[in-house]
Order: sequence, then C-alpha cells, then structure tokens
Amino acid sequence: MTRLIAEGYLQTRPGAGTFVAGDLPHLAPPPPGVPPLTRHTAPVLPFLPGLPDQRLFPHRLWARHLERAWRAPEAGLLDRADPFGWYPLRASIADHLAVWRGLACTPEQVVITSGARDVTEILCHALLPPGAAVATEDPGWPVQQALLGDLGRGRFRCASAPKGLTRQRFRRARRR
Repeated sequence: MTRLIAEGYLQTRPGAGTFVAGDLPHLAPPPPGVPPLTRHTAPVLPFLPGLPDQRLFPHRLWARHLERAWRAPEAGLLDRADPFGWYPLRASIADHLAVWRGLACTPEQVVITSGARDVTEILCHALLPPGAAVATEDPGWPVQQALLGDLGRGRFRCASAPKGLTRQRFRRARRR
C-alpha cells in the first residue's frame, strides 16, 4: 500500500481512510494525435468467490500422482470410508497444525469435508438451533447465503472491514 501511495494511486486522509486518487495520470485522455489503444480481447472471467481458476490446475502433474498412488493403493483407501475423513490424512493435518500454527490437536479433532459448503452445513447443524441468526461478510459468498437460508438459519450481512468484523458493525447489521 505504501508503494501505491508513493506512486500517487492512493491518497490518505487522516481520520477518514485511504482512497483511490481522483486524478490518475494513466487514465487521462491521450494527447491529440496519439492513436487510441486497442481493446483487450481476452475473455473476461467472472469473479466467483470459492471457485479457483480451473485453467491454473496442474492436470498432468495431478494425473501422474494419482496414477502412482493407485498403482498400489494402501488398503485403507479401499475400505469403507470414515465419515470424518481418511485417518492418515487427518493425522498429517493435526501434525501440520501443531508445527505450523502451534495448535495442539489430535486426528480425532480433525474433520475432512468436500469443501466450504459441506463444512458450513455441518457447523450449522452442530452449533446453531433452527432459526438462529448468523452474521456473514458483505460482500460474501452467495452460495453460503443461500445455504444458510435453506438450513433455516437467519442471516444478516455485515460490511467488510480491513480489520475484520467489529462489535459495532455486528450490532448495526443485526439491527437492520
């Protein structure tokens, strides 16, 4: 951010915040006689929170690893699935959390899900009685908004803030 301020792209106002500069030099009209730039013709991709850009996935590398893993799979991979996730993976995640995040947890405290939608549903059923209200970030993930409604949980949006949700924002959003 410091660089953007130094280059004139952002302006700060004490007590008010940081804003995009109103007079960006590269947005000024070109001088007379300069031909206009050609338009960028690459397809515009929508911004979809929760969905990665599939074009960036290393498909060949992934296929190579899958082929090697399934050539001689560990017996546990072919057994009935553990509803909490494959135990060796849960153990590895618990070890990783201990080393990298300082969290002391056991594999029994780790649950593997298929993604954010599944974990949201599990947490709603485990922690929230039907009709309980949930604060969500605005803008936020539309799928989560719909899922909370489908699960019978009330929801109210709280505006995003650089330092996260504050009690004041929470209370204001709750009153709306």
